[in-house]
Amino acid sequence: MLKFISLSILLINFKTCYGIINGYVANIHDDPYVGQLVALVPIPLTVGDRYGQVVAFSPKYAVTVCHLVQNSDPSAIGVGFGSPYQYLVKVFTISTIRCHEDFAILTNSVTQYAINDIAILKLTEPLPNCDTIQPIPLCISEPADNTALITLGWGAFVQLDLPVLGTRTLNSLILLSSNMLTFNNSIYQGIINEGHICAFSTSGQTPCGGDSGGPLAGKTLFGLTSFSISCGTTQPTVFTNVCYYEPWINANMIP
Repeated sequence: MLKFISLSILLINFKTCYGIINGYVANIHDDPYVGQLVALVPIPLTVGDRYGQVVAFSPKYAVTVCHLVQNSDPSAIGVGFGSPYQYLVKVFTISTIRCHEDFAILTNSVTQYAINDIAILKLTEPLPNCDTIQPIPLCISEPADNTALITLGWGAFVQLDLPVLGTRTLNSLILLSSNMLTFNNSIYQGIINEGHICAFSTSGQTPCGGDSGGPLAGKTLFGLTSFSISCGTTQPTVFTNVCYYEPWINANMIP
């Protein structure tokens, strides 16, 4: 059975935010590495429903955040790639899920947050090589401050009071990377560590509930959407720092 820990916990305001806020419709040909986590069993979601993002970094492996897949049965979920439309992706099955051994959800006075929020998914078969499905390399070094990077997710791209029904499209926005210490004490009260990377917009463009696991990327993958205090504000979103975890990823790619 799937264990959904925090679709409404780590990216808060899920009741009123359903996806990228103030973003733009994305072109899957520009970002063919982003995919969906898809339910393959009818409990607790409908079969085919999306509940998070994944990022392909090789034909047989993808990464996401652990809070989406911890204690999940690999046979109960799949990954969908190849289309910007939620229900038109090609779904691939998963053979193995490996979460970081020190993953935890914690709470301080301002928010619930995650540490070591990363997981590797091994696919049953390699992804096809085509213009709408392409892995992205993992980063080698962290981006400089104020580097413009893209993040993506499925769902509404404006803030709504009711869920959006029907086909949802992949949306994107540009965020600026920032040194974690810039926001650590002023906003997050010391919880940001070297396993995190922050990114923000000066105009209230943010990921939100349902965007967990989405990429923070340039030519390489720098981060995975993990948590934030609120949606649709200028406060930074916190991403899992892929550069920091790159040695862990390479060491835990299941043969």
